[in-house]
Amino acid sequence: MNKLKHFATLIFFLFLFSCKHSNEKFPGFTKMDADLYYKLLAFGDSKQKPTRNEYLKLSMVYKTLNDSVFLSTHNINPSGVIIFKTEDVPLSGKLGKAFMQMCEGDSMAFIVEATDVFSNFFHRSLPGFLTKNSLLKVEVKLQAILDEKALAEEIKKAEDLSMSWEVEEQRRIKHYLTNNNLNALQQPNGMYYISLAEGKGLKADTGLSVAIKYKGYFLDGQQFDATQENKPFEFTIGDEFQVIWGLQQGIKMMRAGGRAKFIIPSYLAYGEFGSSTGIVPPNTTVLYEVELINVNK
Repeated sequence: MNKLKHFATLIFFLFLFSCKHSNEKFPGFTKMDADLYYKLLAFGDSKQKPTRNEYLKLSMVYKTLNDSVFLSTHNINPSGVIIFKTEDVPLSGKLGKAFMQMCEGDSMAFIVEATDVFSNFFHRSLPGFLTKNSLLKVEVKLQAILDEKALAEEIKKAEDLSMSWEVEEQRRIKHYLTNNNLNALQQPNGMYYISLAEGKGLKADTGLSVAIKYKGYFLDGQQFDATQENKPFEFTIGDEFQVIWGLQQGIKMMRAGGRAKFIIPSYLAYGEFGSSTGIVPPNTTVLYEVELINVNK
């Protein structure tokens, strides 16, 4: 009964607070700081907040203001989480300070300046689809607060999960190669590269702008993506928010004018939860046929 009373009181005060500080610009969100707004999505069962010398186990989804997902920890590794040491959380940034106010198990959504996120978390400049005035929605769940012992257990669990997942996926890829009589060169990162025509132009590399034509397939031959017939896709190598990581790594092995086929494991493609559009299912190997039209310095 006391717990229920405490919860009801907390909801009442949150309601009063949000009514007082609610804004028409971002309905449902409350202003926490200049250019930082939050919305509580779910309470955790703990009242524990992070302190120094601990680790934050977080799952995060990054979206544009129109809710288009461009990055998620679910697509980065099999465990779907990222772990920060509290000393390394960028407390100079508004979002980092907000993390330190969350309780273990809490889920929150934030609206924050894109420059704050990219400067303090990614340590890089804004990608081409954002400007210095852009705002982002970042959904965060503080799954756990870990000490050194718990961190070691998490690392071991993540390594075991990653290993079993990757072994099974590589088995499926090799089965595909055998059935299709393909002689493919496996790369150190686990993807496969098949040259269809050697290019004679400039070699693609990080920081260079490229124009490509491509078709994306599942291993069963079904096509799920392609560039328009007469409209090559242009992006800068190294910008991880434009194309999947495996596709970038494959293109960096090509020269302008070349054509190649890449077989890309899911951990270099759309990860454990699939693409944000739902077209590519979770844990799915993808195959791309790519023509490198041009490379510009």
